[in-house]
Amino acid sequence: MHVGLESLDDIKPIHSGAKYALIILTGINLLNYCDRYVPSAVKTLIQDDLHLDDTQTSLPLTSFILVYMATSPIFGYLADNGWSRPKLMCCKCLSPG
Repeated sequence: MHVGLESLDDIKPIHSGAKYALIILTGINLLNYCDRYVPSAVKTLIQDDLHLDDTQTSLPLTSFILVYMATSPIFGYLADNGWSRPKLMCCKCLSPG
C-alpha cells in the first residue's frame, strides 16, 4: 500500500479563476522586481549627465542590490510572523545602512 494518488483520475482540475489569478500575480511580481533594475538601464544617461565613471555609478547600484538581497528574507520572515508594517518600517529606517 502506498500513500498518494491512486490514479490520474484523482487529480482535480485547476479552475480558470485560479489560473487567471496566478497569471496576474506573476505579472505583478515581475513588474515589482523590474523596478530594481531601472537604474542599471539608465546608468549611461546618468554617467553622461553627471560626468561619472563606471566605478562611481556601479558601486551604488551593486550595493543596493546586495543590501536588498540580504535584507529581503529577514523582513519577509518578520512580516510572515505577525510584525506590523509600521513596526517593520521603523526598524528599517532606524537600522544602519
